[in-house]
Amino acid sequence: MVFTADTRAWAENIFGGCDLGDPRRVDRLVDYAARQAVAPSASTSRACKGDPAAHEGAYRLLRNPNVRATDIDDGAFDAVAETAAAYETVLAIQDSTGVGFKNPTAQVMAAEGNPTGFFVHSTLLVDAASGEPIGVVDQERWVREPKKPGEKRARRSYEEKESFKWEAANERVRHRIADMTRVITVGDRESDIYDFLKHLHAQRQRHVLRACADREIEVGEGRLWETLEKCPVLGQRTVHIQQRGGQRGGNGQNERLPRKGRDAVVAIRSAGVQLKAPRGRGEEAPIALTAILVREEQPPAGETPLEWMLLTTEPASTLAEASIVVGYYEKRWLIEEFHKAWKSGCRVEERPLQSPDALERMMAITAHMAVRISNCAPSRRPPRRRAARQRWRRTSGSACGRLHKGASLCRSGCRRYAGRMKQSAGSEGGRTPSIPGASGGRLCGTAGSCSRIKW
Repeated sequence: MVFTADTRAWAENIFGGCDLGDPRRVDRLVDYAARQAVAPSASTSRACKGDPAAHEGAYRLLRNPNVRATDIDDGAFDAVAETAAAYETVLAIQDSTGVGFKNPTAQVMAAEGNPTGFFVHSTLLVDAASGEPIGVVDQERWVREPKKPGEKRARRSYEEKESFKWEAANERVRHRIADMTRVITVGDRESDIYDFLKHLHAQRQRHVLRACADREIEVGEGRLWETLEKCPVLGQRTVHIQQRGGQRGGNGQNERLPRKGRDAVVAIRSAGVQLKAPRGRGEEAPIALTAILVREEQPPAGETPLEWMLLTTEPASTLAEASIVVGYYEKRWLIEEFHKAWKSGCRVEERPLQSPDALERMMAITAHMAVRISNCAPSRRPPRRRAARQRWRRTSGSACGRLHKGASLCRSGCRRYAGRMKQSAGSEGGRTPSIPGASGGRLCGTAGSCSRIKW
């Protein structure tokens, strides 16, 4: 996807096909998105400064009860799906995150049972060959219902559970993309849900999912890990482990320690398996697929060894075939970079809008700007930084503190975004649009961690 500094052309391509009930609303959406995309972290007022009509129009759009966030989503997602048609093989990477807010709206949402704000499940399309992010093709946002003290957890059907989000997202993607034979669904351990695997199997859909449960298999009356460990090693491969910030537990998120980026030499084993249905489900037919065990057998001292158990429909009988599948899963971290760009580069958690509906409209717009930023991040490993630059950064209104790698995506991605905007504008014979009063301001929303970027 060619990067262009013409934000109006980009906004017209993404949002021009939205159906908001009135073409003037679409024109206003395109105009606001084009202005905000010049510097995604700028406030709405600063993005429109110098044009009172644009300023008033942007806030009217964001506060308009007749404009639904899902209407913005539908038009933008269809545009991304149309763009993805030009790629030979596409990865549909799914993942969830929480979006908290630093404004009075957080108190309203806390009273509704969710002190961190929205939970968001996104599907990011990525070119399987180059690892280039294409765009967000689906996103679901919701607020968890408050749990009353002493209330017992009622038995719910699969469709009523939050874990149904994986299948629901996959179905929406299937309706947007005509040729699903080019699409490979990618998910982390949270996606290891038997009903989701059953759904993908029934749809004959390609996928690479990381296993979490050590399931029983049909042949040999053994289990998944035990069976793969007995298989011969196909060969070795080097996998780059991405650096990862620490995370405090709570509010639907697991606690985790920070991790440094490094290269790991892994042994690869593969085998065709048939996964049995969980007990108590009757005589369901097993699910036939390929399992790939990726394991670091000699990790450096003090490091946790890398281990992935991948469940896939792709061929993996040779080292070359299995390496391709492992490479697909390596690209899963790109959706983590998208989340960083969205929260830090677009400062989506710091928007001072006063209603959850207005915030959701803002989220629907800025999600696509975050893809522009993540497209400018380094395509390979992030640069090494001194440990002194790492620090715990608490997010107001959220119970989890984030160990923020200040110079990771925020500096490299955001600064590259600004540089490419100027470079593209120069090559196109124009000039980069400027934001009055924004010179010297921070592009990234991480307080004090990024260099000031002049526009």
